Amino acid sequence: KIWLYCQPPFNFEFRLYYAMHQFNFGDIAVGTALPYLTVSSLEELELMLPPFPEQHAIAHILGTLDDKIELNRRMNETLEEMARALFKSWFVDFEPVRAKMDGRWRRGQSLPGMPAELYDLFPDGMVSSELGEIPEGWEVKPLGDVAGVFSGKRPKERYSEPLEEGYVQLWGGNGPIAFVPAPLISYPVILTGRVGTLGSVFRITSPIWPSDNTLVIRPKHPSLFEYLLHCVSLFNFESLNRGSTQPLLTQTDLLSQPILQPSSAILTRRFHETIAQGYLKCDHLYRTSTALIALRDTLLPKLISGKFRTGESILQLVESVHVK
Repeated sequence: KIWLYCQPPFNFEFRLYYAMHQFNFGDIAVGTALPYLTVSSLEELELMLPPFPEQHAIAHILGTLDDKIELNRRMNETLEEMARALFKSWFVDFEPVRAKMDGRWRRGQSLPGMPAELYDLFPDGMVSSELGEIPEGWEVKPLGDVAGVFSGKRPKERYSEPLEEGYVQLWGGNGPIAFVPAPLISYPVILTGRVGTLGSVFRITSPIWPSDNTLVIRPKHPSLFEYLLHCVSLFNFESLNRGSTQPLLTQTDLLSQPILQPSSAILTRRFHETIAQGYLKCDHLYRTSTALIALRDTLLPKLISGKFRTGESILQLVESVHVK
């Protein structure tokens, strides 16, 4: 990590931050096995800087984009945390059942996260199971009873950047790694690592190509999607590792993992309906941020080079970005 210290004038650090995006640091890195940057190589870079008023305007435009992207990120974090909190309350801590058992929740009464109309949907007691105590009447089933699991595939071709519009992300076990011309799947799935990386769990609703080092989980019913996402996130992947030189997760082991099966009335009519809208909002915010990032990366070199001039038209373009 190299720290860059900025001298006045006002707000110069933000303008320097955007100006540094002119460079491909891979071109000035030294070393082969482990590329790195040196202070001297950075000091020799020649920055193309517009006049001071133009610098300030560019920083304002790009900063506005970054602020919108960051706001979307925080909103997504909040929505996802709300979903996790509800899942934990209902299906890990069993708070509605325990509240009924303790007399803290009575018919016709509403408590935080427990509206009165849900009272009769939750059991009145707990029983023993292989997962420990669970609500009476609920079952424990293997993941394979409610979802299909298959391995991703190795694409014939892959690229570090999309060559044209329509290219989709190639996913590895720890996130996107490249781009391919067409998707392998175009329906919502849960994705996790098969080899090399274990433990990361992703909710994916856009077309992708999962690589051969991933396992893809597809719920047998759409209403189970959000519930299974949180169930799989709780699996102890370290205990499932069968690899010696590198981590390995098998389809058989994943399919046999026990999960709690609540009543369909709670899963399909209440939990799914409650948090699905929040996740749709997350998808919308993600698509909007992706469009904002693309706009920022397109504008940045053109603004700095003078091909685009700052002005109200650019600001209006930034403010008008909206994805359906």
